[in-house]
Amino acid sequence: MKKIILTFLFSLVVFSVSFAHLIDDIEYQLNLNNKTAVVTSKSDGYSGFVNIPYAVTYKDVTYTVTGISNYAFNSDQDLYFVIMPYTVTKIGDYAFHNCSNLTYVDIPYGVTSIGYYAFYGCSNLTYVDIPNSVTSIGYYAFSDCESLTFVKISDEVTALGLGLFSNCTNLKYVDIPNSVTHFGTSCFSNCTSLTSINLPSNLTAIDICAFQGCSSLSSITIPKSVTRINGGAFEGCTSLTSVTVNNPVPFEIDNTVFQNKANTTLYVPSGSLSHYEAANYWKDFKIIKPDLLSVLVGDVNYDGDRSLADIIELVDIIINGDPTPYLNCPDNHHPHFIDLGLPSGTLWACCNVGATTPEDSGGFFAWGETMEKDKYDWSTYTLCNGSSSTCYNLGSNIAGTTYDVANVKWGGSWMLPTQSQQGELVTNCSKEWLTINGVNGVKFTGKNGGSIFLPAAGYYDNSRHNNGVSGAYWSSTPNTSNYDTAYLFNFTVYMDFFWVYSNRYSGFSVRPVSK
Repeated sequence: MKKIILTFLFSLVVFSVSFAHLIDDIEYQLNLNNKTAVVTSKSDGYSGFVNIPYAVTYKDVTYTVTGISNYAFNSDQDLYFVIMPYTVTKIGDYAFHNCSNLTYVDIPYGVTSIGYYAFYGCSNLTYVDIPNSVTSIGYYAFSDCESLTFVKISDEVTALGLGLFSNCTNLKYVDIPNSVTHFGTSCFSNCTSLTSINLPSNLTAIDICAFQGCSSLSSITIPKSVTRINGGAFEGCTSLTSVTVNNPVPFEIDNTVFQNKANTTLYVPSGSLSHYEAANYWKDFKIIKPDLLSVLVGDVNYDGDRSLADIIELVDIIINGDPTPYLNCPDNHHPHFIDLGLPSGTLWACCNVGATTPEDSGGFFAWGETMEKDKYDWSTYTLCNGSSSTCYNLGSNIAGTTYDVANVKWGGSWMLPTQSQQGELVTNCSKEWLTINGVNGVKFTGKNGGSIFLPAAGYYDNSRHNNGVSGAYWSSTPNTSNYDTAYLFNFTVYMDFFWVYSNRYSGFSVRPVSK
């Protein structure tokens, strides 16, 4: 009997090592055995800004924070910002499910897995950077994120699973690495704002309904590596007029893969025309042509593809001349066009508007205004009648207009970047926090070795704030549902990169681009 009691007590000691505790308004499951902590849900939910520390201490024991548990923030409607520490390795199932007001979440390098439905229904989330430490992403992880515009996917991910980005109706830009070999069922279905997408060169299979309902998708190039496209993959792609297939041997498809073959041109390798004209279902395309562009024209616009866009770019160069791009500033006669090797071919300026050097802060401008001033509020904002409710509608993009300070000040092809161009900069460049001549900021380096430096200039209202700590740069993209705000690109000393809507009267930096 004594031995049984001792065995029972020992089992209690061994297994009673995990317990819940609230520390600084965050609930954790603490594991005394391995000294780790996992963020869990709490009875009254989370709200506002949540900054999770890398370690917590309870009763003189320090625990490393290693994960976000299943359902930790599920349906916390008043949650807006979440920053996770570099020690987190796992984001659980339904972790941020239906956090409808979440606008920014920092997924740190070190996270290896993102669970099922982890960010499903985060309808105000606009940008996601999935770091290269992530190897697996669960089904529907980012589905129904209606405001999501930019996504960069880890180089370690090999498959995009069931419904991963389905119903992301504002998704416009996706950076997919060549490591991805499989697109799962409905992974991009009903992404109605997606106009184009670069499929990875190692892709082998596109599953059922992968792009179903992508009504803005106008063209698609199927890599040579693809040997299987399942039914309904491009069903409901009503704007699709061009399909290019790079495989010289037509593989088997069924009649539901492409919906509108009568109005879609199929481009095939020049030596394979007769094969596609005889192949089941491929032959149903009313127009089948050899892809002569791949022979006649190089990748002029550096978008990773050879297409009609390259010819248009050549014509524009002939008519308007081609700006001379550099990888770095060749001299002190700023500004220069800096080539970062971006897929769109966008060139970035080496310095801010109003600056004399790349590290100079330059001027601070309200959105749509072209002059600096001493005070920034609604009373001094010239594009309203004294209040937020009276802001003028300047359209869906002010780049190149009389409201574009970059174009007004510098002329030529210079203009404010769109939110999409800013997103492309972040997703396609490495980032490094640096101090140059006493000025803090971030160096962005493209894959071609080109680089620019964005000073952490802070912002201006009645005085200057956050100088040396954060950078805030206007885009040309307004909030079309609320005219008193526009998209603003932010970064911080913690190397967080995100977009927010900001009041148009505020004074922020401007870094121009040219296309």
